[in-house]
Amino acid sequence: WQEVRRIEPWTFRNRIAIDPRDPTTLYAGDTHLYRLDRSGETVTRLREAGAGVGGFRVESIAVSPHDSSVWIGSGTGVEVSFDRGASWERRVDVPAPFFTLPTAKSWAIDANRAGTMVIGTDSGVFGTEDHGRTWVELTSTLKTISGAPYRPTVDVVALDPTDSRRIYAGTFNRGIIVTDDRGQTWRLATRNLAVKAIAVDPHHPRDVFAAVTDWSENKSGVIVSRDRGSTWNWSLQ
Repeated sequence: WQEVRRIEPWTFRNRIAIDPRDPTTLYAGDTHLYRLDRSGETVTRLREAGAGVGGFRVESIAVSPHDSSVWIGSGTGVEVSFDRGASWERRVDVPAPFFTLPTAKSWAIDANRAGTMVIGTDSGVFGTEDHGRTWVELTSTLKTISGAPYRPTVDVVALDPTDSRRIYAGTFNRGIIVTDDRGQTWRLATRNLAVKAIAVDPHHPRDVFAAVTDWSENKSGVIVSRDRGSTWNWSLQ
């Protein structure tokens, strides 16, 4: 590894995204948002950090493989730019009981259907099929024992590359939940784990990997499923 460009004295954590249509362009941020062009030769500060709870910050970044649009989860929900960060639009239209779309913590963009994507938030999984103009709460079908909706804290989402109706969601401490019908029904795929990353093998989509922590056993690592999330194992063999 080598340092490409020193921008700020603190880290960007996981808030980076490469443009799939132009791999020499990288977006990165934490407080401010930057675009790095020509593999880091030039750096442009696109957005400044905002003050207060609702001020601008970079919670997550994704770049569409269809049109290179840049999507960010910020302090104001979801924003998108279609001109490499020069101008931005808010996309926060959601049904009741939400007044605005929760901030996106993670993204999964359908590589086969333009405008279709899902996000993980502190209030569950939301999806759009019209480029973010309207959103649907996909985890509204999850119920607690009392029958009320259960809205988990979802840190990461991933789509099956062969069937985007199958969504994997990694929660803060409830493990992995999976839907095969775009949120009409969900199944609990693991017990209570903290899930920070999920990756689906694009060549063998039955194989799904997740970076997890099991607090009950004080154990962290990567688990794997060879059957689209039905069963999981700590062994990667």
